Amino acid sequence: MQNNIHLKWMLDCDSSLKTIPSIIDNLCQPSNKIVRLDLSAVPFEANARELLVNAIGRKLLACARDNQISHENPLLVFIDESHQFLNKSIGDEISKMNLTAFGDIAKEGRKYGLNVVIATQRPRDIPEDVLSQIGTLIVHRLTNEKDQDIVKKAVGSIDNRSAAFLPVLGQGEALLLGIDFPFPMKVKMKTPDTKPSSRSASFSTVWKVSS
Repeated sequence: MQNNIHLKWMLDCDSSLKTIPSIIDNLCQPSNKIVRLDLSAVPFEANARELLVNAIGRKLLACARDNQISHENPLLVFIDESHQFLNKSIGDEISKMNLTAFGDIAKEGRKYGLNVVIATQRPRDIPEDVLSQIGTLIVHRLTNEKDQDIVKKAVGSIDNRSAAFLPVLGQGEALLLGIDFPFPMKVKMKTPDTKPSSRSASFSTVWKVSS
C-alpha cells in the first residue's frame, strides 16, 4: 500500500493502522441508528473503493456472527451503485481476489439481523443467487432486455402483463414486486422536497447560446 499512490492515503491518515478499523468497529454499535458513508473522496484507481467497501462488509458480517448485530439489535445497510461492489473480482489470473462480503451478507445476513438494501441501474450485473435472496423489489423503468429477464427470474411470480410495464414506466413510477405482494403493484414515488442533482446536460441549449 505504501508504494501505491492510490492506496497510500489510507496509511497517511492512519499511520497507527487503528483509526480506520476503529471507525468500522463503531458501525456495529447499538447507538448507531443511521450511518452514512460518503466515498466520493476515495479514488477509483487501484480498486480502492471496492477494497474499502468489502472490508466494511466483512467487518459487519463478523459482528453479526458474533451477536453484536442481532434480531434485537438489527442493522439495515443501504448500498447505492451496488453492482460495483457485489461479488466483484479484482487482480489478474495469478493474483485474483474475490470481493464477496456484501454478496455473503445478502445471502446469510438476514438470519443474524443484518439486512441489506441494494440499489442499482444494472440488475444484470448483480449475481442471480444474490438477487434471488432479496425479498422485495422496487423496479423503475428497465429498457434493457437482459435487465428485464433478470428481474423476472428473481421474482418468478410476475406475469407477462405486468412485465410489459417495465420498459414503459414513467418518471417516478415503479413496480413493487416480491413475497409481501400477492400481485405486482404500480406506484408513483413522491417527489422529494429537495430535487436530486441528476439532470442531464442540455446540449441544444448550450449549442444555441454558443452559436
